[in-house]
Amino acid sequence: MIHWLLEHYPGPLHFFFLGLILGVIPFLLQQSDARHTFKSRHVLLLIIGAVAIGSIEFLDTTEGAPLDVGTTGSYIYLFMAGFIASAAMILPGISGSMILLVIGAYSTVITGLKDFQLDVLFATGIGVAIGIVVMSRLIRFFLERYRTGTFALVIGFVIGSLVIVFPGWADDVSLMVASIAAFAIGLLGAFLLGRLEYKAEG
Repeated sequence: MIHWLLEHYPGPLHFFFLGLILGVIPFLLQQSDARHTFKSRHVLLLIIGAVAIGSIEFLDTTEGAPLDVGTTGSYIYLFMAGFIASAAMILPGISGSMILLVIGAYSTVITGLKDFQLDVLFATGIGVAIGIVVMSRLIRFFLERYRTGTFALVIGFVIGSLVIVFPGWADDVSLMVASIAAFAIGLLGAFLLGRLEYKAEG
């Protein structure tokens, strides 16, 4: 389904992810108690994180055709994509799909799942598995010692990713309506997931 949407309706799908991303920001602000804990240095960290991720927009990160795998470089790329995306499974409110979309590996991984390409699944899966082990320890270290600063940086990353995922406005009216609807669904989904996670922690 996602592969089909990415191929035929990439704009609305990107707007759905925009809704998901934007919807988790209030949850992250609540988790970090930003209103009471953020100082000027934390705001600066947030800005640095947003600029660092947003600057990827100036690179060629367009989600085009799936990567032509079969070379050592392509497998290393998929491994690193899985490794980086694994952070999303640990950090609250960040989607692994969004990370793959930002770094340009989403269509390749989705196609690998759809067509059951074992080499793609293996390279990405190993990256995810190792990444979970490494990133969980690293993120736990920073959250225990620099909780507010870590949240500030993560929120900045999330805000910056909005620039990357935004596909531009559609010229077609029907696509525009579909994009707005997809954005609303993503926003609602993120809100509901945030509520469930908040209740689970409570």
